[in-house]
Amino acid sequence: MTTHVMVVDDDALISAIVQQMLESAGYEVHTALSGQNCIEQLRSPFRGVILMDYAMPGMNGSETIKAISEEGLDKNCVIFMLTGMDEPPTDLQSSSERVLDYIRKPPTRDDLCARIEEAMSFLPPESE
Repeated sequence: MTTHVMVVDDDALISAIVQQMLESAGYEVHTALSGQNCIEQLRSPFRGVILMDYAMPGMNGSETIKAISEEGLDKNCVIFMLTGMDEPPTDLQSSSERVLDYIRKPPTRDDLCARIEEAMSFLPPESE
């Protein structure tokens, strides 16, 4: 079974680095350069892990997570915040039940892969 990971980050360089890191580890990686693009992609069937940047123009990570939840698009995914901030912003407290953990940028490949594998155990089994 292929593990799908969506990297949501408005910084194309960071997105490309994380994508390359994860693809070299065998993951199928989808990228979204904005919260709106993430939501559009989630409307197609997606089951996997989302690595969500917080600081994005338009919809920030917190707003994107809220919209994902309101549309019921979070049923088959686990969300990590991928952030360069030392402390999660206060507006993320309302999203805390939807975010498994915070991963500091830049992540190492080993740490990222270990967290993704752990996160997959939280997903419901795939329907036949």
